[in-house]
Amino acid sequence: MIEHMVDFLNAALKQRTTSMHHVFLTVAVKATQEMIDHPTIQVTKDDYVRMIGMLNGCVSEGNKRIMMVMDEEDEKKILRFEIGEFVDGVMV
Repeated sequence: MIEHMVDFLNAALKQRTTSMHHVFLTVAVKATQEMIDHPTIQVTKDDYVRMIGMLNGCVSEGNKRIMMVMDEEDEKKILRFEIGEFVDGVMV
């Protein structure tokens, strides 16, 4: 399932780059305590949840999570989505 979601997100990124950037980088909502306590939903350090955090709550497999690979020169540009491993609270 996680591989399918990564393929889907990468296809959508190629088709609607601006829209995908907006949804994944701009839209955030204050997380509820239930979201914060959830074992797979990713919440930011300041207790916000973004689309990537919600998707990971749905499709994570063990320690595998969807990660956004960002452009090093433009940190607001998503280059692609990949599968990463979440170890001790950090994506590796």
